Amino acid sequence: VLKLRQKENGRHEMTVGVIASVVVSFFFFHPTILRYNFSMLSCRDLGDQHLRFLSRDTSIVCWESEHLKWLAAAAVPGIFIWGVGCPLLALYLMYHNRDKLEDKDM
Repeated sequence: VLKLRQKENGRHEMTVGVIASVVVSFFFFHPTILRYNFSMLSCRDLGDQHLRFLSRDTSIVCWESEHLKWLAAAAVPGIFIWGVGCPLLALYLMYHNRDKLEDKDM
């Protein structure tokens, strides 16, 4: 019985460590990922042709086929998932576990 409790306690400590690592990683990478996704919306004028080019890659003309593909495939979903979905998920998990948030053994 003692060994079983030690295993459970070790698993509990490992679970707490994994959760802490995920939370720290989330807050570390979240701004960078959002900044990258929003940078796909940043365009600038180059030359006299009245064309706007993507600031990160000036070979891509903004609001034309290749740029729109990248927006649809990466930028817009990334902004909604990372900018809205992940914070809402964190809020839901904290609300769902609100009774355990101050538990030091958790």
